[in-house]
Amino acid sequence: MVLLDADLNGLCPDHVDALARPIALDSVDMTLGIFKGGGIWTDLSHRLPPWVTGQRALPLERVRQLPDFSDLGYGLEATLSRFASERHWRVRTVMLQGVSHVMKEEKLGYRRALTARVGCIGKWVKRGG
Repeated sequence: MVLLDADLNGLCPDHVDALARPIALDSVDMTLGIFKGGGIWTDLSHRLPPWVTGQRALPLERVRQLPDFSDLGYGLEATLSRFASERHWRVRTVMLQGVSHVMKEEKLGYRRALTARVGCIGKWVKRGG
């Protein structure tokens, strides 16, 4: 299963294949797609906390092991990463050359974006981040 953010720029079929290939060929338990060359701020936002990327892939047997995350709202990515870490899954990062997304600051403005980011961090810490 491949998970992707809805607001990506520059995504092409080769990027999706790059996320899925380690799952299919190398028995990796999860891949994390990290932006590279799509924009300085989106690249940086992926390198500092790579575990919160929305671009990832998992084999169906791992998806079936996941608990019901439907009440999470935002924070699914960090929760998936923590779940994988606690179970010692093999996780590999995959560079997604030329991919970026619209930053919260562009969508919401700086004040609302900061509030949203602080809220996400607070939820993550409250859940045992």
